[in-house]
Amino acid sequence: MHLDRLRRIKLALKRRGYDTRALRRREEAALTAENEHNPLVLQPCARCGGRRRCCVERDGVASLHGCDVCEETGLSGEVERYFTSSRADQPAVTVRPNASGWVRCP
Repeated sequence: MHLDRLRRIKLALKRRGYDTRALRRREEAALTAENEHNPLVLQPCARCGGRRRCCVERDGVASLHGCDVCEETGLSGEVERYFTSSRADQPAVTVRPNASGWVRCP
């Protein structure tokens, strides 16, 4: 079932103009100079947080069940930047290393 949903997500994103071969889950994303160290990633499901399973407690017993919102794909079907902070869109800042060779992020 979840493979079918994953195919539907990728097809929908492809129709919206995304190169689905380059899209990865957040944990699989590569931070490179080519993507300015802020790649587009597949957004995780809001309910399960991308874990594909949800903890359900009934009568004092907890158990894991497949997420019915994302159909166990762990994905919302949307795309987002790896770093969503507004600082990620700021221009690069030049810093100089100290005498020991370390730099401090501004």
